[in-house]
Amino acid sequence: MKKRSNNKLKDTIIMLFILFIFTSVAWIFYSEILNNYKIAKVKKNFIIVKDELNENMKFCANKDKNWFFGGSCSQVPSLERIVQYIDTKHNIVNPYNNKIGLGDQPGSVLINIENNKIVISVDYDVDGGRDIVHTFKIK
Repeated sequence: MKKRSNNKLKDTIIMLFILFIFTSVAWIFYSEILNNYKIAKVKKNFIIVKDELNENMKFCANKDKNWFFGGSCSQVPSLERIVQYIDTKHNIVNPYNNKIGLGDQPGSVLINIENNKIVISVDYDVDGGRDIVHTFKIK
């Protein structure tokens, strides 16, 4: 009788161990799928901003026109106007913190204006580095 109860205990421990391993593997897969979704969403946000700025640059090849986000094409646009225009038009959301808009948080698209250049960058894997950088020269 004691031998049977000892076997049941061993079987239960083995089953719990197998269940623990299965749950751990499932959790790892779930985490990776969620992380890949967030990275894809950040890259999509970057492409939206890049395409919007690219369209503006093409439109402003004629300096007599105005930027879509306001101001003459013959002048460097203000960062605030660019950010406000893109935030309003596209409603971009950072998937890592669910904040709406562009910004300098990890996972957000960052826009800087430097020496007649608009530089956009993004840290899509939230490791502290700039993973994608694109520069537009304002002529």
